[in-house]
Amino acid sequence: MDLDILKHQPKYFKVRNSIIDGIRDGSFPDGSFLPSEIELADNFKVGRSTVRKALDKLREQNIIKSSQGRKSLVNAEAIEDSSQKIKMAWLDIYMFEPEKPEYFELFKVISKITDKHGVP
Repeated sequence: MDLDILKHQPKYFKVRNSIIDGIRDGSFPDGSFLPSEIELADNFKVGRSTVRKALDKLREQNIIKSSQGRKSLVNAEAIEDSSQKIKMAWLDIYMFEPEKPEYFELFKVISKITDKHGVP
């Protein structure tokens, strides 16, 4: 399976993944606030609409919590919960179809993606 498709992500997805990476590496600890939209746009060299879309996706996934006019609060637990759910679902599929080794290969790829790119 070719993982090069991840190189052609939309800008908002790259921003989203960078924020998730920052949460994972401790740059944005659980319970802390993210920088403002303007600061994030400057840091990532993108427009505010791109940052807004990335933050919207993070909000949808419960990785951040915020309301209009307020900074975004980091909810790091959501990342691990979601990644684990994805891995467990694929492992369940493999367990029901053990005669299909391609399912296990797919599980390994999905695990790699969720670990590296934060697919909550």
